[in-house]
Amino acid sequence: MGGREDFLNEGEGMIKLFINNGYVQVLVTGNSPEDTRRAARVLQNYYDYDLEGKEVIVTGTLENPRVRVSAQPIDVEPADEFETGESPEPTPETESPLEGTCSNGCKINGNCLPYGTRLVEDNKPMFCGVERNVKEQQGTEDSWQNNYECLSNQCSDGLCVDLKDVDLKELSNQLKETNSLLARILAWIERIFS
Repeated sequence: MGGREDFLNEGEGMIKLFINNGYVQVLVTGNSPEDTRRAARVLQNYYDYDLEGKEVIVTGTLENPRVRVSAQPIDVEPADEFETGESPEPTPETESPLEGTCSNGCKINGNCLPYGTRLVEDNKPMFCGVERNVKEQQGTEDSWQNNYECLSNQCSDGLCVDLKDVDLKELSNQLKETNSLLARILAWIERIFS
């Protein structure tokens, strides 16, 4: 690219998109460190600016940057080596999900359903498991970890629980005891501070 002074005037920064080795890259630079910070601020708050095209010039102040499209775009031809003489690190390859799969759920009828989604297939209650496949919901004798894995949609201590098996009177008594204890604690705190 040559020196910044070859294409930027004093008080100007630049944001530029270009392709290098098949990758889209972003260049943020300026005529001075402050100009570069101003351009970076615009990129950081891109939603506040009407960024169009592949190159914009940033002027103004750090608190109030102004953006305009570059009148004469700069050709960018990255050097083969850095100034240190060392070759640049290659861009790491990222693993993409296999074609036809979902990265966070199950692919069903062309749609990606998130983990835990319950559905009915062939009149059977099913769910989307974390293994990215659809499984049948289980009965109370089976051990699972999540509510959506159970037919009753209730899992407790690693087992599917049927709410019909829960003694509602006992549960009600436990709730009354908890409320009574909480009321006594609150009354005690109130007496301390009054």
